[in-house]
Amino acid sequence: YSKNYTSIFQSELPRDNTIAQLKGWLEILDEYEKTPSVFDDPIIKKYQIEFQAEFTSTDEDADYASFDLDKQLFLDEYLEMVTLKLENSITESNKPEIIIEETTSLISEQTSLSKNEVLKRISKIWAKARKQGLNILKEIFIESRKELIKQLIKGYIEF
Repeated sequence: YSKNYTSIFQSELPRDNTIAQLKGWLEILDEYEKTPSVFDDPIIKKYQIEFQAEFTSTDEDADYASFDLDKQLFLDEYLEMVTLKLENSITESNKPEIIIEETTSLISEQTSLSKNEVLKRISKIWAKARKQGLNILKEIFIESRKELIKQLIKGYIEF
């Protein structure tokens, strides 16, 4: 390649301009995520918003940092228990396979997600369980709330 040919594709952007461009793209992605889809269930979305309002992280780094190891281990244990209870609740009329998939996915991905993203996905699991039926929600949320409150007292979760 000649020097002239490669110089056509090289450009230097000022650092401030690059940061502004990246922020712009992040805003577009954020808006895309918030835009309702025809595939979104409005009932699940409403339930998810209710749960998210109840369980939020007040940490300054909640949008970009993951939970510390103790909290990740607690969440892993909790999500494993949720998966087990859901698997045991499968009947002809009760089919929580989608919730099990969400829970299993969160178990494997929680270490690479921010605190807020983990809480958002847990809220979605609870919302789907609530829509499926209060009996499932009782199993994975109301019954488990005692343990969540204990962890809250220990300072693991902001309530």
